[in-house]
Amino acid sequence: GTNEDQVNLAVELLLPLANSADNMFAVLGTSGHIGPMGDGDRRGAKELGVKTENVRFELEFMIDGRLINARHHTNASRVSWTRGDSLRRLMKDGTKSPDVLLRGHVHLAAREYLAELDMWGATSGGWKVGDEWTARMNKPIFHIGGMWYDCKEHKIDLITYKPKREILAIDG
Repeated sequence: GTNEDQVNLAVELLLPLANSADNMFAVLGTSGHIGPMGDGDRRGAKELGVKTENVRFELEFMIDGRLINARHHTNASRVSWTRGDSLRRLMKDGTKSPDVLLRGHVHLAAREYLAELDMWGATSGGWKVGDEWTARMNKPIFHIGGMWYDCKEHKIDLITYKPKREILAIDG
């Protein structure tokens, strides 16, 4: 579908969660994902009721004493926290390591809890399905969706939908 179709689907999926949230934040994707300057993400965030000041390309904030870092791109690959790049870079420069790393871009919904660091890492499913960008990818789109961080429980849940495959029948 079009970017507009995908924004409409995202709003439909996330609206029940947005209606129950005390506060919301939105991380903008890149132009290849959602149009110039994250226009589609901005529209979706507005429709969900996210305050303009809570819509950014990168978010870093404290909730209940936990540092949360969220942005679209990963530093390494599909699961940056297992490759070590993001976390090791943050630890080397002396900054506080995030308690929660939230990333997009990789079109794969995954989460992992690192008990020794009391840290969560997660990547969300992508929203680009059946368009010019995904047609060029050498991997299928497995999940559409996002993630939900419960700060009281210090836990991440994935919210996903697996798109149906369309297999054409050709009579010979």
